[in-house]
Amino acid sequence: MKPGVLANVPFGDYIADKLGDCPTLSASIAHVLLTQSPRHAWFSHPRLNPAHEPDEAEIADIGSVAHHVLLAGDTRNIVLIEAKDYRINAAKEARDQARAGGGIPILQHKMQAVNDMMTATKDYIARSEIAGIFDDGTAEQTIVWQEMFLAQHGEAQGRRQDGVWCRARPDWLSGDRRTMLHYKTTIGTAEPGAWIRSHLALDGYDVSLAFYERGLSMFEQKNRELRSIFLIQEQQPPYACSLVGLDPAMRDLAERKVNRAINLWADCLAKNRWPAYPGHIAYAEPAAWMMQQEDERELRNFELGGQA
Repeated sequence: MKPGVLANVPFGDYIADKLGDCPTLSASIAHVLLTQSPRHAWFSHPRLNPAHEPDEAEIADIGSVAHHVLLAGDTRNIVLIEAKDYRINAAKEARDQARAGGGIPILQHKMQAVNDMMTATKDYIARSEIAGIFDDGTAEQTIVWQEMFLAQHGEAQGRRQDGVWCRARPDWLSGDRRTMLHYKTTIGTAEPGAWIRSHLALDGYDVSLAFYERGLSMFEQKNRELRSIFLIQEQQPPYACSLVGLDPAMRDLAERKVNRAINLWADCLAKNRWPAYPGHIAYAEPAAWMMQQEDERELRNFELGGQA
């Protein structure tokens, strides 16, 4: 496996981890490691699980197609499906055939929404801090690099070891390699505060951002300024957009998560041991707000003359 920032790696090869002779760690697998267990990460990895199958869940057509149009700048791979929905067999077959042929299927009546989204996006970017971002750069380049990790056990415990291969695929990398843009669509709100609370850490996007920055930094000058930004857009009119980044404290927290994921991945890979959840009993403890809420309700009952 050769490290570098690689162009023209087919998306299917990237998703299937067909990049070399050993499994690689991605941001999505790192998130599974951190929020579920090594066993879940093994099950979700295309190279580790012999029975792995791509997730065929009905991801919103609008989001998938909007992502392609914004980054690729054309509609040549988009396949319009003339149907109201995918409940009928003919529509399902047309969708599956489109995917098998490398196309991106979308119900025809949804395409106007994608066009309206692109109009709103271009207008927003032109008036934003990242105006001109798409004037020079490349979409979906693949970054492959090898990580050092801390040995967890034995005589080498605490020593840095080589051997963990990682992969990343940022949506957009500017021509000067100083800005990475990650485009996310949402069926909810793109209001920054709400999106941060609902998606940033819960969906592992903080880990993704730090993970991608880490990969790119392997091939750039040290201490070079790098901006990583999320462009968020709503899938419903008026298709509003927002920009989200990480402040220094949040970035530091995300980098700590990435370090933990890399070390955990390395340990599991070396031992070929992928445990799930621990066997001991986990005892639920009340959060401070739960106690406060109950205290307030008891006080209110007392004031109303009821029994606490």
